[in-house]
Amino acid sequence: MDVRNWGAAEWGAFGEVGALVVASIAGVLVWQQVRHGRQVREDQTRPYVIVDFEFQGWEVVVAIRNVGTSPAFDVRMKFDKPLESPGRLDPEELAVFTEGIPMLAPGRSIAIPLGSGPQFFSADGEGVPLRYSATVTYRGPNNKRSYDDPPLVLDLMPYKHTLVERDDLHQIHQNLKEIKTLMKSWTSERRLRINTITQAEVDAQHRAWIEEREAARKAREGAAQAEAETSDEESS
Repeated sequence: MDVRNWGAAEWGAFGEVGALVVASIAGVLVWQQVRHGRQVREDQTRPYVIVDFEFQGWEVVVAIRNVGTSPAFDVRMKFDKPLESPGRLDPEELAVFTEGIPMLAPGRSIAIPLGSGPQFFSADGEGVPLRYSATVTYRGPNNKRSYDDPPLVLDLMPYKHTLVERDDLHQIHQNLKEIKTLMKSWTSERRLRINTITQAEVDAQHRAWIEEREAARKAREGAAQAEAETSDEESS
């Protein structure tokens, strides 16, 4: 086919085919953009449940937290090996692991204590696994979608031979002592220096001000009366 011999009809048909191809490509691009926008909105509003080891003081806990923006329903966890504790607790018997969590609200967390850190890392804790892989499954609101995220790794080994930040009663006691010392530096005769005027002193100042005004008024009246008497004497 020699395009040099095309007439108006051939060129018109070619233009229609080209317009159809361009419209098809544009339609595919729009569909991809709509799909991407829907996925972004879903990712922003979906629940997201994570499971990890955390320290609360010396206590090791398994924290189950919904860091998403919508509730998670029927949350269930499965570990690659039985969850063990160095104490007498058998985590496998807890309802949160055997029956799951009916609903976990956004920002809500559930902490299950397993034992103290020294118990895990001491000789008595030998044989207790320090590393687990957990798979969490749950549903979104209105059963719109079920989520099966990639496995999560719970690992206590990085905490071995480390110090954990403490926020216990001892620290609270130290903070209170510091506050008490600071307030002693602020006080004088059991009154805060930033507010040294008592109500009695305010009343005394108010009375003194009234007496001063009254004395000034009497002085003015006396001066006026003396001036009047002097004028009368001069007139007479």
